[in-house]
Amino acid sequence: MDINHANLETLFQAIDMRFKASYNAEVSDTWKKLCTVFPMGTESIKFPLLDQIAGMRKWVGPRVINHISSNAFAVAADDYEITYAMPRNAILDDTYGLYVALLDQIAVEAARLP
Repeated sequence: MDINHANLETLFQAIDMRFKASYNAEVSDTWKKLCTVFPMGTESIKFPLLDQIAGMRKWVGPRVINHISSNAFAVAADDYEITYAMPRNAILDDTYGLYVALLDQIAVEAARLP
């Protein structure tokens, strides 16, 4: 393959499509049953301890006020990445398909990130 802008763009699109297919095959929706999504707009989010939330009770008489402690835990926004260089000769010799297994594994690792 000639290394030019058009051919590299086609190669990048093929790699992107393969990555997304492998990623989506690995992703499970199980976490959605166990978690709540909070958008991160800051470096970290501080959550009050939710273990103190009591169940409801029948309302008879005056209200009972439950106090939540000031203990909390913070979740930091972290970035993750992994970058591999494909050898130039793999593109020139049209043997870049040999790297598909590596690409699949990268996608699986990305999908498994918490």
